[in-house]
Amino acid sequence: MDGRRGELRLAVPEQVDCPLVDELAAADGVTVEETPLTDDDLGERYDCAVVPVGGGDAEPIEPTLPTLYVAEPAALSALLGARADAVTPEATVEEALARLRALAGSGAGADAPAVDRMSGGYVAVDGEWRVTRANDAGRSVLREALELDDGQLVGRQLCDSLTDAVEPSLRETCREVARTGAPATVETRFEPLDAWFSVHAYPDTDGVSLYFREISTEKGLQTGYRALLETAQTLLAATDPDEIATTVMETIVDELGYEHCVVRLVDGDTLRPAAMSEPAGGETATRPTYDRDEGLPGEALQEGEPIGMPDLDAAGVDIGIPDVRSTLTVPMGEQGTISVGATEPDGFSEVDTQLLEVLALVATAALERDDRLQLLGRYRAALERTNEMAFALDAGGNLTLATESLANRWGYDRDEVLGRNILEFASREFVESLSEQLQRGEDSMTIEATDEETNLGVPVEIQLSAITPGEPTAGVVGIVHDISALAEIRADLEQEQDRFRYLFEQLPSPAVEVRLDSGEKRIERTNARFGELFETDGEQSEGRPLDAVVEAPTDRSRDEQMLTEGSTAERRGERLTTTGRRTFIIRTVPFSIGGERRLFRIYIDITEETRRQRQLEMLHRVLRHNLRNELTVIGGNAQSLATSAEREQHRALAEAIVDSADALENLSDTSAMIRQISTTTDSTTGDLRELVDEVLESVARPTLEVTVDVPEGVTVVGRQYLGRALRELLENAIEFGESPVAVRATPDDATVDIAVSDSGDGVPEREQAVIAGGLSISQLDHSRGLGLWVVSYVAESLGGRLRFEDDGTTVVLADLPIE
Repeated sequence: MDGRRGELRLAVPEQVDCPLVDELAAADGVTVEETPLTDDDLGERYDCAVVPVGGGDAEPIEPTLPTLYVAEPAALSALLGARADAVTPEATVEEALARLRALAGSGAGADAPAVDRMSGGYVAVDGEWRVTRANDAGRSVLREALELDDGQLVGRQLCDSLTDAVEPSLRETCREVARTGAPATVETRFEPLDAWFSVHAYPDTDGVSLYFREISTEKGLQTGYRALLETAQTLLAATDPDEIATTVMETIVDELGYEHCVVRLVDGDTLRPAAMSEPAGGETATRPTYDRDEGLPGEALQEGEPIGMPDLDAAGVDIGIPDVRSTLTVPMGEQGTISVGATEPDGFSEVDTQLLEVLALVATAALERDDRLQLLGRYRAALERTNEMAFALDAGGNLTLATESLANRWGYDRDEVLGRNILEFASREFVESLSEQLQRGEDSMTIEATDEETNLGVPVEIQLSAITPGEPTAGVVGIVHDISALAEIRADLEQEQDRFRYLFEQLPSPAVEVRLDSGEKRIERTNARFGELFETDGEQSEGRPLDAVVEAPTDRSRDEQMLTEGSTAERRGERLTTTGRRTFIIRTVPFSIGGERRLFRIYIDITEETRRQRQLEMLHRVLRHNLRNELTVIGGNAQSLATSAEREQHRALAEAIVDSADALENLSDTSAMIRQISTTTDSTTGDLRELVDEVLESVARPTLEVTVDVPEGVTVVGRQYLGRALRELLENAIEFGESPVAVRATPDDATVDIAVSDSGDGVPEREQAVIAGGLSISQLDHSRGLGLWVVSYVAESLGGRLRFEDDGTTVVLADLPIE
């Protein structure tokens, strides 16, 4: 391969059928040729081989030059073992090219064109986890995440640097790829960037290559669509426009997190405020009513498009709400507008903008349906009262009565239609179908007919009644209603269903709609993910009992109670799937259609999270139990040795062992206390002054001078945990500080600050930063013990916070709740 030009010559098997190979052949600077891969001179003609690997037991072709294998992970495991020189068929062209150039030994110069053209980030590390190179996108992400300049990146230990930047899952994935040689993919969050990334890790000959792309939008949309699913059902069930407006406002505040929101509805020639959040004024009278073409709401309504103001200050616009710095106004068709305010410029992400537009579409459908149903009801009632279109047929189907309005619809005067057969005005198929229904003996019925069936120019509803009860074939009277408006409504409802069906299908979790039929839950429809996980026998789920498709819960009482109460509920449970037994959070949303009870059920898979939690609990339990047992043995033997040793030097060594064992045992107890504080709630209460006196008595030292400034009558919440925190602070002052020690409390209406001060050197700044979260817990930056961690976790568990004052000589438990 010519390293200066970056050209790549690839050999592939004859008659190869692989989409990735086709994409490689179309890439710039790449030549792909089919050739027998058993020739000895392949290395003289080609740089690398690309070999697709099939399933089964067949051995893969192994050419005499560097080879990249393309296979599913299962096939790689069965045929090749864990291979570093392999990719899956879903790999991108850029990833495959980077792997091929590495295999061909082209170095950074030849690799640069491929990785630098990638839209995502690329980073390569060697066996010591040092960064060897990165493309522009990779450098940009890492510099911002790690706060590095370009010169600091290459040669840096990546895994240690990422501890503050991403979840531990990425670090563990990289090490697993390096250990096993098998590619892996992980989704991880870069906290400094407030962004999610999908990271593909591939082993190289001297390390690991990482390809990553941002998926924050996809993550945000998944979360938002779950919230809008329940809102859509509420909107579709609402019958009052103001109720719909209130639901829209509450969804924006509660689910999308925007506190400033006004929903306006068209009222004649105006846009009136119908619902408003508290920060925006609460009462709709506090916001203006606009004309239909006035202000940002009027402009959005007229244009039919969202209108954003990314920086109100820069634009010189004052909307009368000081906290709002940017706005977005979204129209709800011809029904109204949604105005949302953010407290910072450019405050609307791409995800939230899309979710607001989806919410507006659902609200529009609900409002239009409500308006048209009300209009249709009034119109049909007027027709029934005035009997505008009516007719009578004798036994032979001849018209004996026809109103003027009906005859005019057919293009005649009333006298011109009387006596003529109905077949002259309606289709034969329709009349024959009508006769069959009459012969069944019903005295009255209501049928719908199209324009093609009746020649009335509109779809109609016909109410038929027998002239002689019990003898409908002897003659009937009919009243005809124009239902063209109803047909439009049905079309709109179908559109609503299409929109909702799209949201339903796009849910990443299994979802099912269930009809409650005589106490039995019968499946109405499912999304694709549901079929993948639960349709184990290949039979479609629709129409089958839910329990026949999804394993029934062992405790049915909670399920039945939820259905009886008719409220949204969540439960945790295991279910058997096509991939084995999995653990789910099962969310159930009951609703009704035409009086028929139904429910949506969504299965959110938490198997991996549950498994990791169990593993951590088991590890904690085993380590702590074994540690205490071993320390007891060590302490007992060392104590015996100290007692029986004749030489002073031996006794001193034995006593040191006893002290270390005691310290480790105390460390184990403190660790257990931290775990208890982190996972449980302390609801005990008590008088703060009494608690301080009690703790001081337990840690009293003859040489310790303590001053107390704590008022009486202050009742604190979490007395047990708070007592442990105060004990840790006082013991810390005794061990590391100097007298005098001061304890003071400063209460207000709802909280109290408790400060402990000493006259020593104070907690070091780096240790303060570690406990406060500003620095990572590494080999160089870590706390001298767990005492301050206990204090920090107590503060957090009680809803307060920990801070340091006076160069670290004062530790404050701030904002603690009081009764």
